[in-house]
Amino acid sequence: MDNKKPYATWCEIDLTAVRYNLLKCRELVKNTKVCYVVKADAYGFGLERMINTAEQLGIIFMYGVADISEGIKLRSLGVNKPILVFRNPFAFQLGDFYKHDLTMSLTEFSVFKAMKDISRNFKKKLSAHLKIDSGLGRLGFRFSDQKKLIQFLKKAEPYLQICGAYTHFSDSFQNNPDNNRTALKFFLQYTNFLEKNKIKVPVKHAASSSAALFYPESRLDMVRIGGAVYNKLTPDFQPVFSLKSRVGLIKKIKKGQTLGYGLLYKAKADERIVTVPAGHADGIPAFLSCEKGNILIRGQRLPIVGRISMDQIMAAARANMKTPLAIGDEVVIAGKQGFKEIALTEIYNSLGHWNIIPEAMNRRVPRIYMENNRVKHIDERLSW
Repeated sequence: MDNKKPYATWCEIDLTAVRYNLLKCRELVKNTKVCYVVKADAYGFGLERMINTAEQLGIIFMYGVADISEGIKLRSLGVNKPILVFRNPFAFQLGDFYKHDLTMSLTEFSVFKAMKDISRNFKKKLSAHLKIDSGLGRLGFRFSDQKKLIQFLKKAEPYLQICGAYTHFSDSFQNNPDNNRTALKFFLQYTNFLEKNKIKVPVKHAASSSAALFYPESRLDMVRIGGAVYNKLTPDFQPVFSLKSRVGLIKKIKKGQTLGYGLLYKAKADERIVTVPAGHADGIPAFLSCEKGNILIRGQRLPIVGRISMDQIMAAARANMKTPLAIGDEVVIAGKQGFKEIALTEIYNSLGHWNIIPEAMNRRVPRIYMENNRVKHIDERLSW
């Protein structure tokens, strides 16, 4: 880490790789519009830095966020492009959709009356994308809603502008291809029905990052790119993220000695135990406890032993590790060290789901932004 202030635990985010991955997404989806999803502080990678990087490239058609507060924050950062809010709106939020020129997700019928009431206070229409439930079941209009939806949309034309329609697959990876294709077919039949009834749908979108990569037919008019920017979903992409710490303590223990909460670890031989000042408050999934996860020290993998606590982990340096260890040595929890790597995808595959570590990192973890292998920015969310 090429900066003057030392940290016990920190993460490094490679802006050069972020830029490369965004451009790679643009290349892979060809002429399809790109919605850059930056919800949850850009998946924990830092909203402002990710937005600045994307805006420099000039390839983003619109931005996607989960909550209206995130959309308002984007406007405060100077973003002028369309911003789609994925969560269904409450009546008390509609005024802010107007004031900040945000596009809402229209997912159910009760909000129509509130839209009509508040439209009297504004001279422009509310913009919206229709959310269609193609099987995920969380949000969206169902097949049985079609005729009723047509009626409501035609009555709402004086105050509502439909800018698009979208759906979200229940499994956009390669586990259920038939299910995804069925969902896509349903979505297209739904939007075709709307258009036959004179409801224009200018932009249709169904693909998140993984669907855009693995199911090209789902790209339609626009793709929603988020996870592909940060996670090496295919060999085409570059790793963006590292989570690092330092050796805090080294102690020798005897065979049979127990360690950690619940005394879940019992040494099978004499060994060295390394304590590292990072825990699940720093984003390390508790699932990696009890030798389900590893760390890198001096280019070698050490198994995490015992239960991961909020602020500390322990790892075992066993007889086969002859390398001397010292307090202060760099520890890699996720990322590269020399020729060895613990990739985010490796951790996520063991968990069975994605985007855990950066999203879960406490504010005490500094974000070190790198560009061309040099420190570009340091974001100390709890400065000292």
